[in-house]
Amino acid sequence: MNNELKEIYEADQNDQPPKISWEKLQDPKIAKERGERIHQRMAKTRELIDKGELKEATDYYHAAMVFQHGQLPEDFKLANELAIKAMELDPDDREIKWLYAASLDRYLLETGQPQKYGTQFQEWKLRQPIDPNITDEERAKYGVPPLAEAEKRIKEKYGIKD
Repeated sequence: MNNELKEIYEADQNDQPPKISWEKLQDPKIAKERGERIHQRMAKTRELIDKGELKEATDYYHAAMVFQHGQLPEDFKLANELAIKAMELDPDDREIKWLYAASLDRYLLETGQPQKYGTQFQEWKLRQPIDPNITDEERAKYGVPPLAEAEKRIKEKYGIKD
């Protein structure tokens, strides 16, 4: 495992909710500073990719997660490509499979297309649209819960009653 990339990944994870509250992220100054940190991590990760420093599935997963937290469709597309490579190297890892599905969904939504797997939320509901042709069985292949379960989890998380 690339230790430098692992450190970047850990910093990325520590910079995400719930480690940082959603309320704090509403503060423009905090959001701007966080955006700058994300940009720096992506630039350093890109350098490691360009140098050929990613060797193991874990390296590709770490890099994919960093780009999953980017801001542009190109970031999410790269996250998805890295997740695909990670799946090739470790086809049984459920976290890698989930990241594949989540990065694809994020990319599709940000390019005006429906998400396939239902991994992307906005506040207290699933982001729309969701591709009606994707079954819960296909979602399960990538470690994504059925849509009904995802909606139930959102309601529980935000204390929403039917």
